[in-house]
Amino acid sequence: MGWNGLWVVGALPDGEVRALRERYGDAPWDRGAADYRAELAGWSGPATDRAAAQGLADLMLGHVELPEAEEAEEACLDLLKATPPAGVFVSSARKTHPAAALCHALGPAATARLPGRFGSFLRTAAELRTELPGAQGVLEVDGARRAAVTALVDRWLDDFGDGSLDPADELLDGPLRVLRFAAATGCGAVGLWRTY
Repeated sequence: MGWNGLWVVGALPDGEVRALRERYGDAPWDRGAADYRAELAGWSGPATDRAAAQGLADLMLGHVELPEAEEAEEACLDLLKATPPAGVFVSSARKTHPAAALCHALGPAATARLPGRFGSFLRTAAELRTELPGAQGVLEVDGARRAAVTALVDRWLDDFGDGSLDPADELLDGPLRVLRFAAATGCGAVGLWRTY
């Protein structure tokens, strides 16, 4: 049976982010932050074999596919319908998740500098402004580093899924474009994983 993994990163008005936090709390996005930091510290970096990579995949899914997040994420997706195209990034892959491929390729230190957990987050405008420099430092790469990251992204997508229609470069450029758009327009931002 086939399934698709979807990663959505989008800008949301700051007031809407605050209302979502008030309605749903922080649990859908930030539950277990201390555990997340500890697990990242125990992660040695891009896996060199399928068994090691599967362990990482299970760790990621345990942090982002939380049952209590579904209703909150659906509310975010509804709100994103009003966001201009420049403020939304969507990537999909068959039988895996694009954000998992990116985090695997970046490694633990760089992944820890992204907002939230493995690309799943809800940030106010002020929080986003604070976290944007770290995300830029991770995603705005070129030369040999960019080639290494995109090669690892492609390997993950091929090993765990059926590849992706999106170029590996888009997993670096798309989320960064949206985070910059959100910061420039005074918005907050959301990142979420979905499985269909």
